[in-house]
Amino acid sequence: KIIKTIGNNAGLDISPHILRHTFATLALQSGMSVDKVQKMLGHSSVATTQIYAHNLDRMKNQCENTIASAIF
Repeated sequence: KIIKTIGNNAGLDISPHILRHTFATLALQSGMSVDKVQKMLGHSSVATTQIYAHNLDRMKNQCENTIASAIF
């Protein structure tokens, strides 16, 4: 509730889940191994953590497509 309240006051739609997801994505993006992120998040399966890596790939593709469409 506290995080949602602070986010609402700042005009942001955030939650503990969004913060956790952002942390995992940025950790992987910065080069942290999937095993380390798995342990930090407490996932029992590395497959669960690998979802964040797939999301990172999707985000990169979206950025590239947005930039390409803005240029052309």
